[in-house]
Amino acid sequence: MSMEEDSLYEAVLKCGKRLKHVHLAENNRKLPGMGEFPWDKYFEALSRIGYKGRLDIESFMIPGGGIAADVALWRDMGCSELCIEQNKLLERSLEFIRAKCTAYGIN
Repeated sequence: MSMEEDSLYEAVLKCGKRLKHVHLAENNRKLPGMGEFPWDKYFEALSRIGYKGRLDIESFMIPGGGIAADVALWRDMGCSELCIEQNKLLERSLEFIRAKCTAYGIN
């Protein structure tokens, strides 16, 4: 939706109850909370349709491997040094998503 629709908000509303599974990533493919994606507007739309489906993080931050090649990831997005640092970034992103879900009443 974020790549193909004129309005992500309107696209979510149009999908309505048919929306069953959502992949979350920033506009720059980093973890949620690390970019400029309009999260408040997005979660507002999910709330308006009563979204109860899955929320999965789909970010690509480290080049190499099959998936990175499939999405044409050509640069290190800033966290490949240590697995511990990656886990900290992921924990912050999960906290970010939980806060949005709480703020917009999404379980």
